[in-house]
Amino acid sequence: MTQRDYVRTRREDVRAIPVGAEKLIKRMTKAFMRINVAVYKKSGGRFMGSFLGKPICIVTMTGRKTGKRYEIPLMYVPYGEQRILVASMGGASKNPT
Repeated sequence: MTQRDYVRTRREDVRAIPVGAEKLIKRMTKAFMRINVAVYKKSGGRFMGSFLGKPICIVTMTGRKTGKRYEIPLMYVPYGEQRILVASMGGASKNPT
């Protein structure tokens, strides 16, 4: 068996995203999420049913302040009969809101 060295990148070693780019990335992410939900629902989950090789599900929730209904695609990991949902904002340093 061969031992392999894997590169482990620390968050401190990665350059920060420029301030102006954060807003653009956020808008693009929201647009992609809307498209993902629409295609997923229209195709019955056959298309856009996975991301980076992980399955996704559509989670429906109600906004705390507005009462507006939101549908968002989230990756999940099967865990026996249950599922673990992954809400990470794509690995951003800020928690999902």
